[in-house]
Amino acid sequence: MKNYLIDRLQAHGESRMREGYFCNRTLLSSLQLLAALLLCCFYQQSWAKDGNFGGGDGSSSNPYLIEDAADLGAFRDKVNAGNTSICGKLTADIDLSTVCGESIGSWEPIGVIRNGSGANLTSLSEFTGTFNGNGKSISGLYVNYQKIQNRTTDYQGLFGYNGGEIQNLHVNGYYLPSGCAGGIAAWNLGKIINCSFSGSFNHKGDYIGGITGHSAGEIINCWSDAKIYAQPNDNGGICGYSEGSIS
Repeated sequence: MKNYLIDRLQAHGESRMREGYFCNRTLLSSLQLLAALLLCCFYQQSWAKDGNFGGGDGSSSNPYLIEDAADLGAFRDKVNAGNTSICGKLTADIDLSTVCGESIGSWEPIGVIRNGSGANLTSLSEFTGTFNGNGKSISGLYVNYQKIQNRTTDYQGLFGYNGGEIQNLHVNGYYLPSGCAGGIAAWNLGKIINCSFSGSFNHKGDYIGGITGHSAGEIINCWSDAKIYAQPNDNGGICGYSEGSIS
């Protein structure tokens, strides 16, 4: 009987050792998997912040996926370089305070009109694509005409000159503009749909609007609670001066 009990105890001990071995192996494998996932996320985030977009080719069926401020800046640069019909879609809320601000400089708009001496138009990059905010928001927008790197544009906003479609977007920002300015777009010849703006304008001129400063296009289902400190001519909560439709 004594030998039987010893044998059973030995067998039980070996079983417990095997269980411990497999538990340790399982724990080790889980930790390795977790480390791999964290490393993958790190590289993915690093890649996403270099302005290479999260996917897409800029076409209407496969828009650029805009994940962060660097991506939005890259999208702007493509449009202003002449690729005016490209399309983009936000995949996350974006904070622009890392790329524009009082101590950094002004945001330069997507789609610009540049003037030469006087009012002679020398360059036009009218945005004609589709920008889908996808229900996301852009915050930290800072527009200051005196701090725009190339101060030849008199149309300031997230977008300067829109001839395409901007939709499903909320923007929060602060403006110290000169000339025509709008929370979403300064000058609208296209469509602005389901968009909103909150923030303020401090301005001495005309054509200031919470959504757009001057519109000959369509503004559909948009709202704004913008605070506008400006001269009373052609300024408005939605549109400063409209030749188009607002519904």
